[in-house]
Amino acid sequence: MDGDALPPLTQLQAWRAQGLDRAAPARFDILQALAARVGTHEGEARRLLEARLAGLMRAYAEGLARSP
Repeated sequence: MDGDALPPLTQLQAWRAQGLDRAAPARFDILQALAARVGTHEGEARRLLEARLAGLMRAYAEGLARSP
């Protein structure tokens, strides 16, 4: 993620507190599950999961920005 971005779990908590988890509930649940899974891995597996999570979170944020 970007240097000034929040850590994934913190960002997810912030989105939930703002009610933004309801914008796409299934996608949000996937983000939460993946974020939890990242913490259970190390090395290359963790790096790949973090990259996937970052991409999905970027896409979610872009979707939020396009929503009315």
